[in-house]
Amino acid sequence: WSGRLEYWQRFWGRVSEWFLSFSKMIHEAREAHQEKRRLARVSQETKIEVLLQQAREAIQREDLSDLEEAEEKLIEIVSLDDKYFPAFFDLGDVYLKMKKYLEAKQTWIYALRLLELRGEKDKEAEVLFCLSEVNEALGDLAAARDNLQEALAISPNNPRYLDSILNLCIIGKDKAAAREYLAKLAEVNPENQKLEELAETVAEIDK
Repeated sequence: WSGRLEYWQRFWGRVSEWFLSFSKMIHEAREAHQEKRRLARVSQETKIEVLLQQAREAIQREDLSDLEEAEEKLIEIVSLDDKYFPAFFDLGDVYLKMKKYLEAKQTWIYALRLLELRGEKDKEAEVLFCLSEVNEALGDLAAARDNLQEALAISPNNPRYLDSILNLCIIGKDKAAAREYLAKLAEVNPENQKLEELAETVAEIDK
């Protein structure tokens, strides 16, 4: 009996050692997998940052070949992360500079949806401003004006938005609205050197 007891003690001792060794191996493998995933995320984030910087440098040069290079890099970014707002925002700018207005509009609409999901209102205003530019380029002045009104609902004292919507009102010969936005522009940006000229232009509407 003592011999048999000793045998089983040694057997279960080895089983226990094996189980502990196996558990340790599983734990280490799990940790290694998590570390690999973490490094992959870091690596992707770094790649995106590098590509974005390269794209922005190309955009600044503004030659067609540079804009095409920027387009390629930004598309590569969104293939890695289809919710990365900066890439979509810059891609819309690239298309606007390339006069691919429909592509610019579609890209900025998608960027706007991303921001709406996140509730980032300040950035929404800037995308709406960009949409107003592309809609004006497409000849849809009503849509451009709607975009600016939405932007001003978010950022009512932005002089760029006010200046743009004032110009649209002048083009559309909407004298009452032009006077309203001129007054607001003068209030928020009294140093604007174009105020006198704009006032004369507004006064000439319908004369």
